[in-house]
Amino acid sequence: MVDEGNDDYIETPDFTVELDEVVISDILLDLPQKNLCRSDCKGLCPKCGQNLNSGKCECEGKTVDPRLEILKQLMD
Repeated sequence: MVDEGNDDYIETPDFTVELDEVVISDILLDLPQKNLCRSDCKGLCPKCGQNLNSGKCECEGKTVDPRLEILKQLMD
């Protein structure tokens, strides 16, 4: 019988638990979101690929998702 209100332990019929998904998600969450060559690296421009350590790129400023453009009015 499984007690739905008790999360202290899990009973399994064959006494094994698959941890593949849990371990993979923990590893992926622990990886840095932005891979840089060193801690003070500014990275590359996501639009044009310009090395931001050697200078600024000619891309426009921040682009706003068109679906969120209406929220910009709240900031004005």
